[in-house]
Amino acid sequence: MSIDLLANVTYTEAQLVRYENRLVSVGLPCGEEAKVNRGYAMRDEARPPASPPGLANRSDKYTEHLEAVALHMETMREDNAVLIGTIEYEDALDRLALPSHDGPEEIPGYDDDGDPITIPNPPYVEDQEERAAAQNTIDNVTSDELALYDLRNPGEESSL
Repeated sequence: MSIDLLANVTYTEAQLVRYENRLVSVGLPCGEEAKVNRGYAMRDEARPPASPPGLANRSDKYTEHLEAVALHMETMREDNAVLIGTIEYEDALDRLALPSHDGPEEIPGYDDDGDPITIPNPPYVEDQEERAAAQNTIDNVTSDELALYDLRNPGEESSL
């Protein structure tokens, strides 16, 4: 599995951890992994246990496998983070492209005593909060996310 940067499929950390555990578990057959683990179990403080023939070879292969899995997962996590940021950037651009709420900022209402007052217009307040969040996302976009946006949207220029 790898991250398709041109698709809109992202993964949660829990999904990535499950995938990493599967990769680690297929590194060595169960019997081989048990032999490696048994070879390192200390039975006596004075002397280490006798290693089965070829244990060093198996443990080196397993260590290499674990290092390869760690490198692969680091790349996947980085790609996933960039993809998530790019999708959020695209959503923010789409949100700011919508027209803003054209209603009044405040509307008439009544307080607890029944006296007339003006209160903030809920749709207007919600619109302003969404626009502020979208602008914040655009202001904090990284160069990697912008580069991926340009790759995913040929012919469109990023707004920065």
